[in-house]
Amino acid sequence: MGFDLIPINNEPNGFFPHDPEPRPRNAQQVVSVVKAIGADAGFLLNSDVSRVSLVSETGESLSEEFTFPLVADAWLAGHPGVVVTNFSTSRMIEDVAAARRSPIVRTKVGQSHAVQALLHEEGVLAGEGSGGVAIPAFQPAFDGFLTMGYILETLAKSGKRLSALVGALPRYHIIKEKIYCPPSIIHSVVDAAESLFRGRAIDTGDGLRVEDRGGWVQIRISATEPMIRVIAEDRSKERARAKADEILHEIELLIR
Repeated sequence: MGFDLIPINNEPNGFFPHDPEPRPRNAQQVVSVVKAIGADAGFLLNSDVSRVSLVSETGESLSEEFTFPLVADAWLAGHPGVVVTNFSTSRMIEDVAAARRSPIVRTKVGQSHAVQALLHEEGVLAGEGSGGVAIPAFQPAFDGFLTMGYILETLAKSGKRLSALVGALPRYHIIKEKIYCPPSIIHSVVDAAESLFRGRAIDTGDGLRVEDRGGWVQIRISATEPMIRVIAEDRSKERARAKADEILHEIELLIR
């Protein structure tokens, strides 16, 4: 593709030099190189190259939540249609899809759920806040190489810097927490947590999800570990943090 590529931690020795999650907390090496050489973009990949997070040319390590909205904004400009995501993904994608006159379909967390819904709905795009993106015109699967290539193409065609493209996206603050819960009571704890939202509309598509004007909160059982996940998003970082802390406190009381 004609790029000067600098790989980091590129030795296939079976050992991860750090947690292989594409998140800002693991981005310091990439940030250092991007800033030192004045690179146009940096990319963090997970271990099977299905998910991507970004580092802008300014050295800002971006939340993995930005990857899907960034791709969606560019793709939907020329290919409007149904967009599939999960109940735990930032409201950014709703705003982007609405601006591109494209409806959103939400499903449970996981690539398999997203791809099944993508095929069923004949969607044009699927993705999650974890940094996974699927474009069925190429293949119906999360593909990190495709994601990187499309973002680089968007930079080239638009003539804009990555920081400018990201700066044009709506900004929210998302808090992701988890709390250990014995498997024997985990379902009953989440069921009991429904009382925290008494009198409000609860979406039970994946755990419990409640929206308000500023954002939303979700409580769901992890599919991979004995944990209850709590996610809160809001325009205000302080409100998002307060929402998450309040729910975590109440769940701790229920677990006891």
